[in-house]
Order: sequence, then structure tokens, then C-alpha cells
Amino acid sequence: MVPSTRSFHNNNNNNSSNKCRRPISSCSSSSSISRTLLLPLLLLGLLNNFQPNSNLGPLSVSAWEWLDNPQNSVSAANGWVELPPVPNGQLITDFPISGTKAVFPVYQSTGLDNEHITRAVVITGALARDHWSYFVMMQNLAGSLNANDSTFDPSTISIMTPCFLDQNDMDAGAGNKSLGQLYWDTSGWFNGLEAIGPEWVDEDDGDGEDGGDSDEGDGEGNGGDGDEDGSTETRKRRSRIGKKKKKRDQVDSGALGISSFDVLDDIVDHYMDKDTYPNLEEIVFTGHSAAGQFFQRYAALRKSTDNDDKIHYIVGNPASYIWLTSDRPDTPNDTCHRLDSYKYGLDGGFMTYSEEDVANIGRAGVVGRYRKRNVHYSLGTADFGVSDETCRAMAQGSSHLDRGLNFIMLLESMVEGMPSTHTVDWIDGVGHEADKMYDNPVTVDRLFRTGSPSSTGERPATSSVYVTTANADEYMDSQENGAAATSQLPGMGMGIGGLAVSMVFSMVVGMVMVL
Repeated sequence: MVPSTRSFHNNNNNNSSNKCRRPISSCSSSSSISRTLLLPLLLLGLLNNFQPNSNLGPLSVSAWEWLDNPQNSVSAANGWVELPPVPNGQLITDFPISGTKAVFPVYQSTGLDNEHITRAVVITGALARDHWSYFVMMQNLAGSLNANDSTFDPSTISIMTPCFLDQNDMDAGAGNKSLGQLYWDTSGWFNGLEAIGPEWVDEDDGDGEDGGDSDEGDGEGNGGDGDEDGSTETRKRRSRIGKKKKKRDQVDSGALGISSFDVLDDIVDHYMDKDTYPNLEEIVFTGHSAAGQFFQRYAALRKSTDNDDKIHYIVGNPASYIWLTSDRPDTPNDTCHRLDSYKYGLDGGFMTYSEEDVANIGRAGVVGRYRKRNVHYSLGTADFGVSDETCRAMAQGSSHLDRGLNFIMLLESMVEGMPSTHTVDWIDGVGHEADKMYDNPVTVDRLFRTGSPSSTGERPATSSVYVTTANADEYMDSQENGAAATSQLPGMGMGIGGLAVSMVFSMVVGMVMVL
């Protein structure tokens, strides 16, 4: 349970300026967008994205008085100097992490009756960690929807933004080490890795395992996807999985090896507490770019609970995916080591959060669980950026859009086809721009209401068709494998059944390209 008394903790309030009304990671830090220019552009974008068959009309940017993005500034080392106050929300500086003394900062909606809340929308910032911008963006979208549709009640929506900080933010003043707040390497948090602080001292050296590879950068942070700069030892929280505890002198909070996925688990537990939110029906996790990676991997690796059917994941324009099979659309050269290891695949290299779970259920268990979850991919059809230029990312495709297309083709070409609980929203003409990806009728509907059970938008044409070459035995257990073979082609082998699905899919794509 989150303590009821909260306060803003701002260590430095000087030299602040309102740089951009959009999320800062969606625009240049030196740009300034006036309301006069912004409103017509948003209206034009919304009209372009309007779909006549949508049950939610184009949003009006004039009926709702849009809230300004909070002011903030960065230090010389690119750390945020504060977590600024936000309208209609509170900064909770000591959200508790279960089983530890560690705490974590989050923004959360205020002025709501918990008994009236039916949905929680959880959004976090991307690589820039401008988390407050995304909280305000959700407030604006919900307010605009209410202004144009009286049937929508924003008081039923609780918005929460977990604030993942790095060492530079802590040093600059955005975080509070004295409270025992967690912080990560620059890109460690969105890879699901363990926090690097608060600091502590181990009385023995341990094994130095890092829970991830460290030989390559990912294009969205500094260094690789394990020990990001090759210098930070990622410690493991052995108590989480029942391993032998090491004797240690915990200097600050004793927050040993807490994964960013552990934080999300505690957010789920918070909202699923029936004593606090008796009528909550759904939790929506959503993120764009680096945060899209974060929630796609969490959807795959979150351990099963009774509440899985109430959780939805909206994954926007990630630079890479946790691939479900061992093959890839593009074949890298022989120097691309650990192609299928985490964070790019499922062949080892996991952090402590997932080690025991994956060991118990295997690839087939992870894939089967992921395919049953409510995952909604939101992909801009003009997102031709690359970001992650490592060989493991390039093996998934040459751009963000290409990787998204390939991942959807992976799902479609697997034996059971596209999961019935997965959808794709093709956001026409939008690139790697968080504000435009969210500020459209389809995405707003998924955020605050049930959303379409089907995919939407026009799928971009592609010159190549990817069909997974992985044998079904790799990603399905024997019982599922047999059932799928029987249902697809009675009396014929699984390989032929999978080939039939792939051939049909290839023919359809080919016809679309010709037309």
C-alpha cells in the first residue's frame, strides 16, 4: 500500500524553462513550439489519421485547454535537476518496493475516488527520462476525449508514471538518495536490468555475473544491454528467487539487484489491491521507443498471475524486440555473437528476475504465455529510423518499421498464426514521434476505453516476406504442437501445416503488392 502522505522533493528549482509542450524526447531540447503553431498541426494530423469506421471521432484540440508541459532543465552531465510538479497529479517520492527497503518515485493522478476507478494507465518516458511530459500528455488526451465525448468519464482513469532515473539524474537533484530511491544505468531500466543504486558494500566478492551481455551498445543508451558502459557491476537480488543470501553491509536501502520489472510487478499489485481499488477492471502499460521495448519485454517475461487477462500492453515503435524464435529475418555475419540472447532473444543472458522462471518453463513456455497476453503494437508507417545499429538489432530489420513488420510476420507465420489477443495499429504517415503516435483516435481509444478487438490502419507494402524457419517444437510444447497439427491439417505433419500457413500469407502479401 502506498503511504497516504506525499510531498514533492525538488532539490533545485532554478534555471528552468518550458522547452517543449510535447514529451521532450519527441522534440529537440532547443525547440520551442507555440500554441498558435501547435494546435493547427495537431488538428491536421488528427484529421489525417481519422478512420470513418472508428467509434471515436477525431479529437478536437480547441475544446480542451491543453496543459503546459512542466518546466525543467538539465545539468552539464545531462541529468535532470528535478522531478517537477505536474497538474492534477502528485509526485510520490517513496512508492515502496515489496520485500525491500527501497522506494521509487512515481507520478499519480489526484482528486479521484478510488472506488470509481475502473482503469489504470501506466506510461513512462523514453530514453530522455522526461517522465512528467508523458504524464501530462495522458492528462491532455483524457481531457480532450472528455471534452468531445460526454460518455467518457476521466474520473474513472488513474494515470501513473513510474520515474526511472539514472546516476546523472541523482547527482543533478531529480532523485533523492537519502530516501533510498532506486536508479539505473542510462539504458538499463528499459532493458529490465537491475538497479545500480542506492549503493551498498558486499563483504564477499561474489561471482560478478551481470544478467546480460555487455559487448555492444543498443543505439538508445550508452554501452551494451548488460553492464551498459562495461564498468558497472550489475548485482543480483538472490533473495527474490530463493537462492542463498550473501552476507552484506547495506549502506543505503539494501536494494540489491532490483529489476525494473520488479517495479512494474509492484505497480500491478498496487492497482490489483481490491481493498484500494475495488472496481478496477484493466491496467494499460504503454510506452514509445525505448519504453516500447520495455513493455514488450515485460509482456514476455512477466511471471503468470491470476490478473494477466486484466493487463494490456501498448507497444509503440520499439527499436528492437525480444524475438520469439532462434531464426531472424536477416542473417548477420559470423562476428555477431549471442544473436539470440536477451535482450534480443530467449537463449540465455537473463537478469535474475527471469532466470529461474525461464529455466522452469523454457522458450516454449515464454512464447506460449506471451501469445496469450493482450499486446497491441502501435507502429508509425514512416518510422524509418534505426537507433539500434548493433548486429543483433539489424538482424531483426533495417529500421524501426522494418523490424515491426518482421515481428508481425513472425507471429503470423508461427503455427497458430497471429494471436487473437494481439492487434496492430498502423499509424499512417507518422515517424518516431511520440505525440503523434498517441494523439490519434485509435490509440486514445485503446488507452482509455476497450479499443478495437481487431487491427487497424493500412499495412505498409514490403518488398520481402519473412516466414520463420524455426521448427514448431522450438516454441511450442509437445501437447500444443500435436493439437495445432491436427487442427491445421488433419493427418499431416506440423512442418507441412506451418508451410501451408506461410504460403497463404506470402500469396496475400504478393497480391497486395501487385495491386
